[in-house]
Formats: sequence, structure tokens, C-alpha cells
Amino acid sequence: MGFYFHRPEGFKGKGDRYLYNISRELKRYLLRAYQEFDNSTLVLPMAKTEILSSACVEFAEDLHNDIGIWRSYEQYNRALFDNTLPMTLDSGDKYEVAGVVINRPRIHHFLWIYYTILNPDMILSPDSKDLHRLTVGIVDFLQDKFIRLPKDSGVKKYLAQNDTYGWDVKKKLVWLGKHSYMFRHCFRNYVDDNNRKENITTLDDFLCQENTEWSGLGVIDILATTLDITASQCSELRSWYERHAACYRIVEVGNDIVSALNIINKNPYIIRTGDYSSLFTLHECIFGSLVPWNGEWYWSGEQQNYGNLPEERMQEIRNDFIQNIPNIIYRYCDDIERKARESTIHQYADFVQFHNGSDFIIYTDGLSMAAHEEKRYRFLFERRLKEKLSAFVKEHGLKGPKPRMSFPPNILNCNNGVAIFFNKEEGLELFINFNWVKDGLSKKGINLTEDEEVAICQFIFSHAISPKFVHRVVDEYGHESIGASFLLHSKDDKSCLYYLLRRYKGHFYRKRYPSLAFASESNQKN
Repeated sequence: MGFYFHRPEGFKGKGDRYLYNISRELKRYLLRAYQEFDNSTLVLPMAKTEILSSACVEFAEDLHNDIGIWRSYEQYNRALFDNTLPMTLDSGDKYEVAGVVINRPRIHHFLWIYYTILNPDMILSPDSKDLHRLTVGIVDFLQDKFIRLPKDSGVKKYLAQNDTYGWDVKKKLVWLGKHSYMFRHCFRNYVDDNNRKENITTLDDFLCQENTEWSGLGVIDILATTLDITASQCSELRSWYERHAACYRIVEVGNDIVSALNIINKNPYIIRTGDYSSLFTLHECIFGSLVPWNGEWYWSGEQQNYGNLPEERMQEIRNDFIQNIPNIIYRYCDDIERKARESTIHQYADFVQFHNGSDFIIYTDGLSMAAHEEKRYRFLFERRLKEKLSAFVKEHGLKGPKPRMSFPPNILNCNNGVAIFFNKEEGLELFINFNWVKDGLSKKGINLTEDEEVAICQFIFSHAISPKFVHRVVDEYGHESIGASFLLHSKDDKSCLYYLLRRYKGHFYRKRYPSLAFASESNQKN
């Protein structure tokens, strides 16, 4: 898509008209610079070269006009890592020249992150000679171009518009996530990686929930500190990853608000709808997600109208939510969440007791693991047979008194070590080909094989493996090989590990819930 497609419609700045031509010139410079590289790692095809040149120019526009997007990113980094540019700038270093906003440290860090966004399979060292060479050239180019540009940006004017209503903020969130230099290619990767269609639902999921390569931060995080809003509003916006997705029964329709009852938790919601109140009819059931702003609720994403449902059908929907999407209902059903946390703690105690005091077990292969897990469940049934077997069956959502374990073929067929860890707060976690992780970590960063490096990186990349699991393994085998696998050889190992966990497992640093699901509403109350 063209350069102007990503500009906020209807907002112009005096410097905007120069940006496209600067981007084209930078693209030509990049094509020449590739010829001087020592290897081809950073050589991009034409389409991605155009993406990179546009992103660099818009990044410089942000710095030049103090739009606030990059400032927000550095602010979070300082709070998280005591370093505005982690892994590329030593915490004690200062920027080269005070007041020079387009400088080498920032461009270096930007390129280091952005190259891995353009090529998600790439492991890039921040110490790459070609990366440093490219940084110097781009800094010189951008400083020369922007020193004469007026400080007036349409993007800054757009983001400065009022934030009175939730839809005012949501429009900016959509622009930041879909069109800004920082996130638009992250969104493209999200669509491709999850094999999803680019529609309203997919976009809303990305905007509100996805954590990105930018230190594990999401679009809501960056927008919250970019906008000129109160601390309370900032916290409210950053809470949007916990959208209240449910089925809502309309109980009152006003001029610009509707009142609805969440049929899952039975709580009322005041929803500001503006000019769209007429689209809602009394007693209709609407499936959708709500987010808070200034003490009111707003629709987020798409809504589906189920019509006027009988009580029996609403009860079916409640049970379906409880059984199939527990992580959603835990957001707004405190009683069910509390029950799930209590049950998970009991399951943790059972797991540790069965495994002689350990929460971390390694099996030689998948079949051994599956057989032992079935044995563990039989042990639990037999132990509780004298207690309340029927309650146990209900608690675990089982159909009968005999446990039936089921694992995917890739787990059962694994002959290279299977590790399981019971996370006391969330539940059981599992990783295959663990022997490569174990052997690689045991080498303390020296002479790792390619298989070991890849397995360690996958262990860090995996969205299903919690930082608690990583720390449990690191406590056992050491952390030095993690930095080595990510080509962070010259970095402090412990700060390096924390950075990688935040960057690739950012979702674990938000509020988390147990993976436990109940069979139905009636069962979870027992």
C-alpha cells in the first residue's frame, strides 16, 4: 500500500509533504548500502526495503516532532529495564549529543527490532557490523533531511484530538495499530501467523490483546502514554486486554446510552452508544465485547444480534462460556475465578505429592509421559474414591469415573525428551524436544549445536511456556546459553533473560488466569 494510505485522513502538517520523497531517497540509499555489507543477512527484497524506508522516515518524523510514540516506548523501557534502549545501549551510556533526537542509539535500536519484525525467523545480534554500518548511514541521511523540515506533523495533530468518549480513543487505537510505523507490520505478522482474515474481529484482538516485539508491549500500552490523559484513564485504557466478551440482554434504550445485563455474570452495564442507540431493541441479546472509558462501557469490535432468547437458551450460552472459554469469564466472574484458583492450587498440591515433591518432571519420550499422566489421574481417582468422587468428576469436567487422557501425535511421537511443569497459578505446561534445551543450557553458552540453539529459542518464543517455567529450568541448568542462542554474547545474562522474557512473553506480565475449565454453571457452584 502507498505511503499516504497510512496517514491520518484529514490531518496535515507543514512537514508532511516532504516525507514521501525522503522515503524514496532513503530506499535508493538502502539499495546502495546493501552492496557494502559483509554478508546478506540484512539485505532485504525490494518490497521490504520500501517498508523499511517508510518506517525509518516516519520514525524520524515522530522524533523530530515529538509525536510521543517513541517517547512512550522509551518511557516503558526505563521503567522495566532501567534502560531506555535495552540490549543496544548500556544503561550508563548517554546519547551522543544532548538535544539531537535523531541519533545513533535510537536508530540502532529501532533497526535491531524492526529487522526481526520484517523477518520473524531472524535472530539478529545487536553487535552486527552491518547493522552498525547501516545505522551510521541512516542517521547521517535522516539528520541531513530533517534538519530543514518544519516541526509540524499531521500525525501529531490527529493524536492531539480530544479523548472525551471511548470511540475517540478507539479511532486512535485503530490508527496506531494498523497504520503507525511501530505496529503496522506487527499486525501483518499477527494476521499471517494466526492464519486469520483481516477483519474487524482480528484487528480488535490485535489492538487489545497482542503483545509485540517492542519489549512485549501492546498497542494499548503505547497509546496510553502517548495521549495526554490522566493516570486513571491510562490505567483504564491499558486494561482493555480484558475486554468483557459476553452475551448482553438489552434492558433499557436511551437517547445515547443503552443498559444491558451480562447474562453470564448477571451484572448490569451502562453502554454509551451515541447516535447508534436506535440499533438496539429491548430484550434483544447481543454478543460482543465491552471496554471501559471514563466510568462508562463501550462496544469494542463486532457485535452479533441473537434476538430475544428464551431463558433455556441463555442458560445454554452460560454453560457454553463456562466450559469452553473460561479465561474470558474469569475476567468478570469473580466467584468462578476464585473457585478456579482454589482448584488449581489443589491440583498443584496433588501433582507435587504424586511426583515426590517436584513440580518439574522430564520424561524420555511422549509415550512415557502420557502413561505416567494417566497413572497420576488414576491415583487421584483412587485416593478420592473414599471422599467425593462425584464432586471430583464434576470439578474436572469428566464424563465418568475413569480418566481418559488424550495427547496430540507430535507429543506422543516425541523421543527427545518431554518436560512438564505445574504452574501453581495457571496449570500444567509441557515442552517437547526438551533434551536439546537441557543439553544446550548445560553448556553454559559454549559450543552449542544448532539444534540446541533452535530449541532454546523456541522455548523462549513459545506463547504456552510461562516465565515461571523458564525460571524453573534456568534454576536447574543455568541461563548463560539463552543469551548466546539469541546472539546477545556481550550482554549481562540475567538482564538479558529478563528482557527476552518481557519481549517474547509479554502476555504473561498481564493479569493471568488458571487454564482450568468447569463443566457447567451448576457444577462449579458445588
